[in-house]
Amino acid sequence: MSEIAKTFLDCRMMLARFVGRILKQPQDIEDIVQETFVRSYAAGLNGEIDSPKAFLFKTAWNLALKHQGRAATRLTATMGDSDLSEVLVDELSAERRVEAQ
Repeated sequence: MSEIAKTFLDCRMMLARFVGRILKQPQDIEDIVQETFVRSYAAGLNGEIDSPKAFLFKTAWNLALKHQGRAATRLTATMGDSDLSEVLVDELSAERRVEAQ
């Protein structure tokens, strides 16, 4: 078993709690922890990692922030579409009020 795999098994729960500070959905946390292992293991195959624990946590941090950024972008895009339609409806009703007066 590789050093990165041993380290991952030893600190898997710590990684999950660490990622949980950034992401709140349990499925997202689990996905990031698994992706952390896959990427770190692949990096370990390409060369020796001097500090496996630090490498795992840095990888988890970067993946969690990237995931959070994509989620925020999706939320903003969705909210932007709905907000625009509400503004247009409000503007039309204001015009009708002025015409009525």
